[in-house]
Amino acid sequence: MSYRLSIAPSSESILLDDALSLLENLRQQGYQLPSSCRNGNCYICETTLLRGEVESRQGQRSSASEGPQIIYSCISYPRSDLEIAAPGLRRPGESSMTPLACQVQSIDRLSHNVYRVLLKAPAGNLPVFHAGQYLMLELEDGQQCPFSIASAPERLSHQREIELHIQHAPGSEVSDRILQKVQHNPVVRVLLPQGNCHLQAIPPTPLVFLAAGTGFAQMKGMIEHCLEQQHLLPLHLYWGVRKVEHLYMAELPYRWSQQSQQHRVTFHPVISDEVDADWEGRCGALHHAVVEDLQQLGDAHFYICGSPQMVYASFDDLVEAGVEPSRIHSDVFDYAPRQG
Repeated sequence: MSYRLSIAPSSESILLDDALSLLENLRQQGYQLPSSCRNGNCYICETTLLRGEVESRQGQRSSASEGPQIIYSCISYPRSDLEIAAPGLRRPGESSMTPLACQVQSIDRLSHNVYRVLLKAPAGNLPVFHAGQYLMLELEDGQQCPFSIASAPERLSHQREIELHIQHAPGSEVSDRILQKVQHNPVVRVLLPQGNCHLQAIPPTPLVFLAAGTGFAQMKGMIEHCLEQQHLLPLHLYWGVRKVEHLYMAELPYRWSQQSQQHRVTFHPVISDEVDADWEGRCGALHHAVVEDLQQLGDAHFYICGSPQMVYASFDDLVEAGVEPSRIHSDVFDYAPRQG
């Protein structure tokens, strides 16, 4: 059976197939709505039902007859004509990214090959992004290079600042060009936002962040957003590197854990090899440390940033240990999906 969907505040409408979820109907017709888990657990595809009735995958009905209702489009199936409001919805053909010309405010060397770059967004043209998303840095030839936004959205709103962590790989032509771009140009062009592994809405659960190397940048942005929003449930950061000196901002998560007792931030650094005799912390594979602690982490959501190999190894071990796949989030699932 078909129903009609009206999208507020515009007058546009589309036909809906009642056998498909609201999200599937929208995407089939060229609309884009942020989503991640497809199971109603991540809250990213949250939509306001203004009129009509939907049925969840579990058979529960929601109706706007007594006022607007929050629904999750990935598990909501139309059971009448509908009207919704979805601020993050992009119409067919709409660009997903806002181009910005940002001033390079500062560049600080954090380790032998990692640089912190602070960009200043133009006044009056502040984009909207969610904690955990990334941007594209544009080079002279138009090539676009992705970098996680290592700062919370609140920092952009209050100070117009965007923080990036750029790792330089000696011998890589692209890496050399990126570093030269930010070092020798007072203004750079970026496009944002991108990425579905983010905190549009913070789940009301403990949160566990797994970062390999400069994957810390994405997790830093999300943790700082949680602190800004007074998220009071436990936050766990597992940061894995090869050597102790690769923990290029270790003083910051240590400070979170010492100064934000009410937020219950716990830092778990993990060194994979070449451990100094003075090191008293965890050693081995990052995801093994998380699985070892699983009983203490509660009914958490997991956010992972690293290579595809690291992300899928973490995913497999967590699922085998009993974690619901819908509670595991990573941008790797979008840009490097498993085949078959």
